Amino acid sequence: MEMTAVAQSASTAQHDAGAQLERLARLCAVVAFTSIAAHLWMAWQHLDTPWQSLLMLAMAAFCLPCALKSWRHGGAGPARMLMLAALAMAAFHTWLLTGAGSYGGGHAGHGVAAAGSTALGTGSVGTAVGPESLPAVLPHTEMMLGVILLELLAAVSAAFYLNRLRQRP
Repeated sequence: MEMTAVAQSASTAQHDAGAQLERLARLCAVVAFTSIAAHLWMAWQHLDTPWQSLLMLAMAAFCLPCALKSWRHGGAGPARMLMLAALAMAAFHTWLLTGAGSYGGGHAGHGVAAAGSTALGTGSVGTAVGPESLPAVLPHTEMMLGVILLELLAAVSAAFYLNRLRQRP
């Protein structure tokens, strides 16, 4: 039995769409694995603050099953969980960075407001950061912004995958 040209073309198009969906699912997984690695690294960096270290480990452990499922099989369920978890983590990291999560003016006392007020020369009134510790704050702020960006990238890649999944023939 020979396939007609139309049937063969439709079969090839379905195969290409399936391969593209698999690549998108794996892209979501790679971004999630990168986020997991970042959280493990941050857990190591926060060994002096056990609750933060444990929180980072919990975040990494929460993402791992869905990242593995996205890598192996794809599917709407793991992608939806990755998207929601990434958005929640981006919001949480933003909350920590802005100082709402601590009494000292930012995540572990190092927030954007704290760094900004010291950099503008207003001193350390109302902040836990003095002029002598400003260089230590800036890399921390940049790392937090990087994590927020990474989480938003994970959420967008999962949303894009879910959109393509809904549009498949």
